[in-house]
Amino acid sequence: DIGFGPREAIEFIQKANGVPVLAHPGVLRDDTLVQEFIKDGVRGIEVYHSDHSPGDVKKYEKMAKDHGLLMTGGSDCHGLAKRRILLGGKKISYSYVERLREEADNQNPRQ
Repeated sequence: DIGFGPREAIEFIQKANGVPVLAHPGVLRDDTLVQEFIKDGVRGIEVYHSDHSPGDVKKYEKMAKDHGLLMTGGSDCHGLAKRRILLGGKKISYSYVERLREEADNQNPRQ
């Protein structure tokens, strides 16, 4: 037992001036959990992921838009743990990075 649930993890990230984003929701295989994370205050969803099908991408893009969430993406590179190097295998528009940075700045306004 790790001692805290999703809501506490989200609050912890926010208190650390971070932006809570749900990584690879398609891997969860349970969109009711994704909805719970949204209710708990997650601010973004990793829409573009190396394990997401085109259908997953479309579904999570819509979910992010419907809930006003940030969209992120990545290759989920873990070195050779997945038998091949995935670094750089998933590309997203830089505008998504800028939006994430803006959200982080809103969490932690510069003095």
